[in-house]
Amino acid sequence: MKTIHATVTSAVKLSDKQLKKISETIKAKHTGAKLELETVVDPAVIGGIKLTIDAVEFDATVRGKLDRLHDHLLQQF
Repeated sequence: MKTIHATVTSAVKLSDKQLKKISETIKAKHTGAKLELETVVDPAVIGGIKLTIDAVEFDATVRGKLDRLHDHLLQQF
């Protein structure tokens, strides 16, 4: 059985209900795999979550959006 390593980073501690939904979503995409889910609280992300599954990162944080906006604006000038 394959093991999926995932890390969820958020600005505040996520509820059990939120973590269950995240786990179910990951398991639905990786049928038959065992999931090891780690949680990290990092106030610097401001809001939203960052999900890292093995080496792939999905950044839906406010900090990530601000950083991308900043980079985009720097490219314009």
